[in-house]
Amino acid sequence: MKAAAPKRATEQPRSATSLRIVATEQVSLADKADEPDESALPVRWANLQQGAREVLGLYEERANELCFPGVSFESLAAQADRVSQLAEQVEKAKLELAAAQAAQHAAEAQIVEATKRAFAYAQVYAQEHAELSTELEGFAYANADKPRRKKREVQEGQSRGKQAADGAAEEAATASETED
Repeated sequence: MKAAAPKRATEQPRSATSLRIVATEQVSLADKADEPDESALPVRWANLQQGAREVLGLYEERANELCFPGVSFESLAAQADRVSQLAEQVEKAKLELAAAQAAQHAAEAQIVEATKRAFAYAQVYAQEHAELSTELEGFAYANADKPRRKKREVQEGQSRGKQAADGAAEEAATASETED
């Protein structure tokens, strides 16, 4: 006669119900192995949250028994379809917006090139008209081709005014050395 294995304090005797559940789970896992991967299948109402899709699936499976005032699979599906239609409209609008923005950027590039060419013509004309030449000097295009001077970095703990004074003194010293 074999001695029974000692029971742990947390172990409970298994009932027939729990054994049946285990067997059902094993069968369902075996059944799932034969089915195609669910992630590869298209998801109905993909734009809805997973919880909403789960409830819709439940109401679809049990449409005959889960039917309440104002809440049925048909009413929920109609709302979900409406959300899907609106999502499609949003996607279409996004594509149209992207196309409009691309057209706007192209038009902006064209006007910039046209105004640069017009400015160049005005500069040539202004060579004989001093008033126009003076006016054109204030335009952004007039200064676009000129290299900008780099600002000197402010040394830590030194004010910008002191740095400017030191820079001016350094330039003066360099200038006097080159004259010698």
